[in-house]
Amino acid sequence: MADLITYASYKQLADYYAASRHVVLKSKDYLYDAVYSVVLFDELFPSYDLLTPTYNAYVRVDGEYHSPSSLLEAIRAINNHVISRGSYANVNEFLAVNNAQLNKLDTKWANMSAEAGYVINAAYYTDTIV
Repeated sequence: MADLITYASYKQLADYYAASRHVVLKSKDYLYDAVYSVVLFDELFPSYDLLTPTYNAYVRVDGEYHSPSSLLEAIRAINNHVISRGSYANVNEFLAVNNAQLNKLDTKWANMSAEAGYVINAAYYTDTIV
């Protein structure tokens, strides 16, 4: 199956996407703090100049906070790849064949995969990103 990525490569990609999701979830708090800081400025012009763009950045990340929609196309492609190129019935079959329960995926990857239409059995994921 030279046309199929290995489980190690699949997990590496999954870990990158899970880490990306983790950063988005954390960045929302930082951007909220930035907006709040601008609101507290005593000076009129800095508040006027910075409030709208700072708030807009927060709103964009807030949208990603609620749904990883910008990542779903790539997540679908990764999961479709292992299913179609490996002739597996679903992602869980690929994970079972590759003993994924011994080297589990991150929960954030499993959640995003589910949102993309690929439910991953709980035996194959855990919270791993700190």
